[in-house]
Amino acid sequence: MAREVAEQLLTMQTAEGHFPFDPQGRHHTNLVDWAAFWRPLGQPGDPCLDLNVTAAMALLLAVKETGETRYLEAALKALDASLKWDRPE
Repeated sequence: MAREVAEQLLTMQTAEGHFPFDPQGRHHTNLVDWAAFWRPLGQPGDPCLDLNVTAAMALLLAVKETGETRYLEAALKALDASLKWDRPE
């Protein structure tokens, strides 16, 4: 199962290391639909800190389960790409 999730994440990762927002696919929820009436939660393809870090955590868990170093490389790439964002707190 970990390998399947990691492989799917690798297909979604951009060359820069981001995991872009996909409101019609992976990130589709009722909240996304309702928010679109007033103000969308994001534009398709937008990167954000939460999406990158969540995917990186899943990849790190896959490394623990499978030992695949390419999952580690992808996780580190996502975390490096996330360094450009500042948290408000």
